[in-house]
Amino acid sequence: MMNLAQKLFKIQTISNLRAFSTVSSSQNYHPSQVKTFNDQLIEVDENDTAKGPLNKKLGHMNSYILKDGKPHRAFSVFVFNQNGELLLQQRSNIKITFPLYWTNTCCSHPLYIPQHLEESEAKGTKLSAYDRTKFELNLDIGDPKELHLLGKILYRSQSCAEWGEYELDYVFFAQRHFKETTVNFNPEEIKATAWVSIDNIHKFLEEKRRLNEPTTPWLLGIMNYKFFDWWRDLLVLKDAKKVSEKNFTNYIHNIVA
Repeated sequence: MMNLAQKLFKIQTISNLRAFSTVSSSQNYHPSQVKTFNDQLIEVDENDTAKGPLNKKLGHMNSYILKDGKPHRAFSVFVFNQNGELLLQQRSNIKITFPLYWTNTCCSHPLYIPQHLEESEAKGTKLSAYDRTKFELNLDIGDPKELHLLGKILYRSQSCAEWGEYELDYVFFAQRHFKETTVNFNPEEIKATAWVSIDNIHKFLEEKRRLNEPTTPWLLGIMNYKFFDWWRDLLVLKDAKKVSEKNFTNYIHNIVA
């Protein structure tokens, strides 16, 4: 039976996958996480200039990040329904960084491959974000062009003693008409999802924090920037493209401590 919070916020959840140890050896991590260790991300400087490939595992190790490490390009997707509600996800317990944290709809990285390196109109990052949203949530937002760039943030944060993030993050909005609120998400990536309104997102995340389910640092960074101005514009304009046209500049909001 659903509790009140599940009804109020349209929460879907699954049971935990088998937990894996968080020691250094990759053999102690879930295979779905280990198989991407050798992916090559896009190393950038603080101005978002691509510098070359960066090994994914290395790029997420604090021993690298905190010793003159360089950021990599990333994206954060925010998908809204026809009512202006935002889809949040809780990261799976087998994720290596920030497991069981609540965050925006989808977050990941473009790869150092030709189709993701195309920078005109952020086409490469949009393609990566579009594909990843389908992979994690089985959501088809129609076309990568339906992802609209609102801003960029640069942040750095430790998940634990060994792992962390150092990302130059593209913030994308997309709005779609959904016949149902049910999301058929990938359980190796996501523990739960919830639809929230602009009026109840703070209450929702605070309730989750009290249950020891924190919020990711990148979502907090975006929320503390211009996120609610963008969301209010979306509620008025009802068109993510128009919100982007009104608000986007190439300014990079730096919140690195």
